[in-house]
Amino acid sequence: MIDILIIDDHKLFLDGLTKIFEEVSEVNVLETYTDPNFALAGLNKHQPTLILLDINMPQMSGFDFVLKARQQNTQLKFILLSMHDDAIRIQKALSLNIDGYLLKNTSPQELITAVKKVSTGEKYYNEELKNIALNLAQSSDPVSSVRLTKRESEVLKLILDELTTKQIAEELYISSNTVEVHRKNLFTKFDVKNLTGLVKKAITSQYQTN
Repeated sequence: MIDILIIDDHKLFLDGLTKIFEEVSEVNVLETYTDPNFALAGLNKHQPTLILLDINMPQMSGFDFVLKARQQNTQLKFILLSMHDDAIRIQKALSLNIDGYLLKNTSPQELITAVKKVSTGEKYYNEELKNIALNLAQSSDPVSSVRLTKRESEVLKLILDELTTKQIAEELYISSNTVEVHRKNLFTKFDVKNLTGLVKKAITSQYQTN
């Protein structure tokens, strides 16, 4: 039996996923959550094989949830669901060794196939998503020796988590102007001219924190 948890902040979509798995005898939905924080607490109660979750949730990104959940259980497997097929998110999922990544318009049959394959230790990404990620990696100009201050590294992480300047300022208890200074410094160190270029190089490059 494949025991799963499902996390998505949209209740209608969550109910739809649950309905799909009601028809699959090999899959048992242990619990569903609209708030990833409650799901983290639920890991003390449940012992799922796999967690199916949305990437973009207001309380916590799917990427951050994976990192926190792995601190509790390194054996957990994850399939991310997203409305977006942009290379940045896909590359980040690959860099975190996420087990599966599907678009939300994936057919029920492919979703079921992905859950079954991931539960046995296989990776499952939509074919078009893998191609996007590979194209990004091949076209990138890696930066081999970028050194960041601790604060620059913190700002970069929050940028990759898609926080706005105001949200980053609130998270780090600094002013918005200070965030902008760090952002400009990051542009300079990674030799990019805009936010898209920064995210692309940061994900595909190695960098160190002083």
